[in-house]
Amino acid sequence: MAFSAIGRKSSGASRHLRFILARATKSTATPAAVTGASSCPFTGSRAEAKPPPKLNHAPKLPIVGSLPFFPPDEKDMYNYLNRRREKFGEWYSFGAPGFSNDIYGTVFVMDDPNEFVKVVRGEGTHPSGIVEYLWPIKAALKECHSALVTTNSDGTTNYGLFDHGEQWKKQRIFLQTGMLDPRTAKGFIPGISQAAELATAGAPDEGREGNLNHYLNTAAFDMFSSFMLGEFTQAAAGKADTSNDENIRFCNAAIRFMEMSMAEIARSPYEMVMKKLGIKTAQWKEMINHWKIVQEIGSLKLDRFIERRKRGELNDVEKASYFANALERFEAQPDGDENNLTLDEVKQLCILSLFVSVDTTSTVTSWNLVHLALNQDVQEKLYDEISAAVDNIGEGKLTASVLERSNTPYLTAFTRETNRLTPPFPSITSKSNSSKPIEIFGQVFPIGTNFVLENIGNDERFIPDAKTFRPERWFSEEVESRKGTKEESIDHVLARDPFGQGARRCPGSRVAANEVLCMISQLVLKYKVQVSSPDIKTLDDIEKNWAPFIAPAIPKLDFVSRE
Repeated sequence: MAFSAIGRKSSGASRHLRFILARATKSTATPAAVTGASSCPFTGSRAEAKPPPKLNHAPKLPIVGSLPFFPPDEKDMYNYLNRRREKFGEWYSFGAPGFSNDIYGTVFVMDDPNEFVKVVRGEGTHPSGIVEYLWPIKAALKECHSALVTTNSDGTTNYGLFDHGEQWKKQRIFLQTGMLDPRTAKGFIPGISQAAELATAGAPDEGREGNLNHYLNTAAFDMFSSFMLGEFTQAAAGKADTSNDENIRFCNAAIRFMEMSMAEIARSPYEMVMKKLGIKTAQWKEMINHWKIVQEIGSLKLDRFIERRKRGELNDVEKASYFANALERFEAQPDGDENNLTLDEVKQLCILSLFVSVDTTSTVTSWNLVHLALNQDVQEKLYDEISAAVDNIGEGKLTASVLERSNTPYLTAFTRETNRLTPPFPSITSKSNSSKPIEIFGQVFPIGTNFVLENIGNDERFIPDAKTFRPERWFSEEVESRKGTKEESIDHVLARDPFGQGARRCPGSRVAANEVLCMISQLVLKYKVQVSSPDIKTLDDIEKNWAPFIAPAIPKLDFVSRE
């Protein structure tokens, strides 16, 4: 996709995808079986010519897709996905209700990232994204009269950020400005680091009570609030005052809305049918009530900020916040420009960002915390590296320089290993070819076909020691040794983090990545983290939930002060 088509100015997402496409082969339409040995566009390694894999098809029924034949194992989605791949192969179609435009929910699943690059190249001016298929969220936005939702000239509904047309583009451009640029995102690290340090005060009590999942939800909200509003909410630190009650209510409503909209309702054939019939179930009404709380509190917070800004009462941190910058950009919009956003749209984008911050970053952080507790030797290596960098580079503080990969390589390897073994999503990414028909493994697919790239990082059939948590596998010598093997796919740029790729990459991905680094680092610097129960020894002993992301039910942990 040409990046000039994404927006009026280059963005972090555009530069990233431009990098991908620049390194890709000039022609990807002909399968390797026809052209002979090919060179991987990302690694430069040579792969032996082989015939394309056979396309297998899981049985499917209208509306419910393949779920009756191969129902998800919500107790352990990782093993379920590996078993599904073993049953249907490396290239197959599957019916995922709600995640495709056809009645079966047909998606085509592959595990070859180099082949998936063709899909990325076929995204077009208005690329697709998984958020387009989050029908409960879209319906909730429409029902609550969100400024992001408009009516097209033909009477159809345009869902803006949750769609893929011009309205999506202008909302997306505005939202990602000040988020995706690495230099800008780096400038928010001091505030995020301070919010994370304040949040560590609540860890011991929440660990003893077994409330660490909720604790990390509130910690994620604290860190994102420092970025969005320049506000140190201290919800995770257990500070009980009127303002914090409001923040806890926001977090609780955001958590329940996310669980219901992306899991309980989104995966329910009954709810799908009721929605199509225009019937609002009790569960649907409950979900809408949670969203109204998010909207109410989010609007109050932004309106207070705007009023204080008018009175000149903002402090320096607040003046440097994302929302302050967003207001400046809103006010600087040229008169009569069709790409202008309304103030209500700007506010809705910021409320939506606050909402998403509660239950997304926290899932990634929760897995990192679990691996810290289960791998004491790894934890001590991490502590030694971070503490030394804080002393020698940060002058006693956790700074942006400390978190740079060149200064804390083991920290980077640790988070990569967490994402390999326990990614928060069932797949690496999903996209459709929005601009043109596409040839995948020698077969041509029409415009609008949905494709999914699976994660094989924790599949023992491909990674011999897949169940072993070993950050050292990300050191350069081991990466080099994997070239030319099936294992090499875990090193692919598409699989490097859980935030998606291309023009639909999570706009807050850089902020989220910095939040994870700051939270884990501050906890490691302050505490030695240990599992409380002697019965929990390995990852297999950790209960895993899938609502809406694949997340651990974090067991009780002891946070022992290092002082």
